Amino acid sequence: MTKLSIIIPTYNCANYISEAIDSILSQSFKDYEIIVVDDGSTDNTKDALSHYIEKRLIKYIYQGNQGPGAARNTGINQTQGKYICFLDSDDVLMENSLLKRVDFLEKHSDLDMVFSDYVYETDNTKNNRLQELNFVNSIQSAIQLKEDGRLIFNSKFYREYLRFTIWPIWTGTVMLKKALVREIGLFRTDTSIAEDVDFFIRIIKKYKIGFIDDALSCYKRIRSTLTKNYEQYIVGGVTLRIAILKE
Repeated sequence: MTKLSIIIPTYNCANYISEAIDSILSQSFKDYEIIVVDDGSTDNTKDALSHYIEKRLIKYIYQGNQGPGAARNTGINQTQGKYICFLDSDDVLMENSLLKRVDFLEKHSDLDMVFSDYVYETDNTKNNRLQELNFVNSIQSAIQLKEDGRLIFNSKFYREYLRFTIWPIWTGTVMLKKALVREIGLFRTDTSIAEDVDFFIRIIKKYKIGFIDDALSCYKRIRSTLTKNYEQYIVGGVTLRIAILKE
């Protein structure tokens, strides 16, 4: 069995997707498959991927435009790996990102999902996002185990997590057990805003989560097409938060 399946949803990102894939191919951990789900691109995305397709470095799937949740779900349904992780087509992995996350899950078999800090890059700045949010210090009561920059959370994590005004878990740092998806279900497809937030909230409410206090991916805000519309993104996040707190 393949150890890891990496899902890259993409839409009109021909200028950046090669960099995303190359950041995977350069990883020290090699037991993976890359599944690229082209969600109805109208640019030259497939041409940009032709080299990777011809060399069978990726599995390429094209579908009509349905949004990021549906694209990730299509990828999930094609996975062969024990673990699943995600990378958006305009972002990149940092060195040893896959190895560090796989090692954590392998060492602590009771963990269902791990995530990490990440580099948040804008036009003018670049910083470690969760370090900037003071994440670890703000969530001390939810820490069950802490060793060598790796944390395992206790049952208080869910409620502590909801206190953050900016959601700490970013899709590009997550790695989870495939078996978990069969239990928790797939991403929502009725919205293109905060569908990933909803997915992770469902997970952390019921399952055991780990955190690596190291930036293992880079979110290139300068390239993002969805979250450039801050008003839409914030309204979507607030709506979801209200719905969760009413539960």
